Amino acid sequence: MEENREPLSAIAIEKKLQLLRNKHFSEDTIALVKSDYEYGLKEEEISLYLNKSYDIEQMKILSECLHKDVPKDMIDIIKNTKYSVHQMQVSLEFYEKGVPVQTIKEVMDKGEKPITMRRLYEEVLEQLNKVKKQIPEESEYVKALISQMDEVVAKINHQNERYDALNKKLSEIETSKDDEGVRERLVKENQDKDALINSQQNELNKASSTIARLRDDIEKKDKEMKRMGD
Repeated sequence: MEENREPLSAIAIEKKLQLLRNKHFSEDTIALVKSDYEYGLKEEEISLYLNKSYDIEQMKILSECLHKDVPKDMIDIIKNTKYSVHQMQVSLEFYEKGVPVQTIKEVMDKGEKPITMRRLYEEVLEQLNKVKKQIPEESEYVKALISQMDEVVAKINHQNERYDALNKKLSEIETSKDDEGVRERLVKENQDKDALINSQQNELNKASSTIARLRDDIEKKDKEMKRMGD
């Protein structure tokens, strides 16, 4: 949004300021409006805080929201004239730190004192950070397991190729008495192959089960994160 802002000319800004003087707005308010017009805010944006129910500090917070492109749903919450400047400040601060908008609305609706609001927001942030830390760790573990599974599958495929050739050789010499010793050796190797494949398949099954469980845990955490953000 900010890249599209083009300030009005000095003459156009002065005309708008004169209209505010005619409506008996304070010089502090006029100075804030002048600064915002020079920054590039539009008249419909500035009108957000041109409410004589606000004091100048509340106006500055709403001006700050406009400068930072804070979304409308967040501004709609904190612009309520029943909130003090300190309640507005704390809520904007923790919105920027990552507290979900819906959580901010719930806290502000309770009308708590700023110090209590800060404590509630800090508790929410702590919980969110715990969940965020757990998900990457478990995701990395899942990736490592998948990598191990790929290696096991590759080994199984390689062994299958080898023993397909072995079975073919067995078929070729099966009826030859002269090659009885060779046949017995190949049969033994074939049996060893089956045992190896069974062992590797068991490893694969265990890894698959672990990954399924971890994915389920991560999905539950994702849903919890989404619920906290709604």
